[in-house]
Amino acid sequence: MENAGEKMRFIEDPIARNETFLKLKAELLKEASELSTLCGAEVAIFFDSPSGETYAYGYPSIETIIGRLRLVLIKARNLLLICKTMTRVPKWKMRTGK
Repeated sequence: MENAGEKMRFIEDPIARNETFLKLKAELLKEASELSTLCGAEVAIFFDSPSGETYAYGYPSIETIIGRLRLVLIKARNLLLICKTMTRVPKWKMRTGK
């Protein structure tokens, strides 16, 4: 890890980089699990390894979190469409309601 005053930099050695990745991955997943267990938070983590392998972890489940996120995105998209529609209405029509 990083010492005080030492700048973080890319690990050139592939073996050391992979060892660091595996160590930090385990720490990250442990912290996510603790956050979920102790605080009741729903947590989703997605990342790619240096070798290109994709990881997805969810607490309590990735499907639940993705489903909720999908609903939020649909609501946001609908709100955006409403806002765009309202900006097309002339201001005098908005004031008078005609």
